[in-house]
Amino acid sequence: MQKSDAFTSINGRKIEKVFLSINITILIILVVLRYFFTVNIEFDSNSNGFILYEVGFISILGFIPQMLVAFIFPYQAFTRDYYAIARYYQIPLNETFKYYLSQVYSLRNLLVALVAPIICELIYFLITGTSVFDVIFTYIYSYCLSLTFVVISFLLTTYHKKWHILFKIIIPFFLYIVTVITAFTVIEVFHWWYILVVMSIDLVVACFVLLLLIRRQKRMEV
Repeated sequence: MQKSDAFTSINGRKIEKVFLSINITILIILVVLRYFFTVNIEFDSNSNGFILYEVGFISILGFIPQMLVAFIFPYQAFTRDYYAIARYYQIPLNETFKYYLSQVYSLRNLLVALVAPIICELIYFLITGTSVFDVIFTYIYSYCLSLTFVVISFLLTTYHKKWHILFKIIIPFFLYIVTVITAFTVIEVFHWWYILVVMSIDLVVACFVLLLLIRRQKRMEV
């Protein structure tokens, strides 16, 4: 881990700090837009349309940026040259993968992404006297969903041949379509136990990718 920390960065910054900035930025945008839509849309007490709109809105803005980030920044950090250096220092690919996850989902990042929305919602409730606490669950749901994108994008960084670019385009596009469909589903109906389902899927995908990386280590050309 210490060796990886010494030469792993995104545009000269530690991965943890990059994703911390992203999480804070997304949260600020959500808070501002949440307030904007709340004060500018008249709430009809006879309809739950506004609630559905707001919950779905938070859900979409939560995990689509996370997905885009997951498929952009890893390619800046984990290049062919990076893996050549890692091999020189005899750092196994699975250890690099674990290090990456520990940076993206560090304690500070988890606090900002999972605890800060709860605090913001409580403050909003104290100020306005009204709140839709379901947005907390949808935001946490969207953040949990990001793990699948993060682990798959890391796996794709280990492929460097020219024809591999097809996988790097098709797979993100497919996941994007799935994300959009999921977004509309969440807008229509949301249950807190969706989070448990997503976390289970994340765990399965992460374990599967880890096994692939252990096999990939022997065949990588760097």
